[in-house]
Amino acid sequence: MQWGDVPYRTGAGLGIGFRASIPVIDPGPLVHVNNNLAVSFGVDWAHFGDCRYDSPGCYGNDFWVPIVMQWNFYLTDWWSVFPELGFAVRHTSWGWRYYADAPDPGPGRGRGRGPDPDFVDCGPRGVDYCRYSDAVIGVTPVSWLGTRFSVSNTLSVVLRVGYPSLTAGVSVRL
Repeated sequence: MQWGDVPYRTGAGLGIGFRASIPVIDPGPLVHVNNNLAVSFGVDWAHFGDCRYDSPGCYGNDFWVPIVMQWNFYLTDWWSVFPELGFAVRHTSWGWRYYADAPDPGPGRGRGRGPDPDFVDCGPRGVDYCRYSDAVIGVTPVSWLGTRFSVSNTLSVVLRVGYPSLTAGVSVRL
């Protein structure tokens, strides 16, 4: 689940993702604590539908490619906690669907009516709807706090909370 107020939307999106973590310093820098440092990377996707209270035709998609440093602290044989800090390449797309004779919901576009040259697929007024879409690509900092509960030697449940998302998943140790 991902939340956000950018660009031009509010609310939460739902999606799927994949992560891989590779230990790079094992044991970690703290001598008397069971810990390691890992590089973690993956791909996350979230879809936002009806994502603005003032524009029910709004939709959006976020694709994230996070690359983080993960510092694992093993509290017991079956339970660990970890902070993650890094950056992500983000591709965000969004759009609106609205009826051609309704006020224009686009940001910074005024309250005009009818076809707009920036909007495509506009039908006759009051009969069809118009669409507007856009996308941006950028790099943004990310951070999470997580915990891992092992249910066997190879299978764990992982929970993360932070920016930009709350995730729950299954981890398979190879």
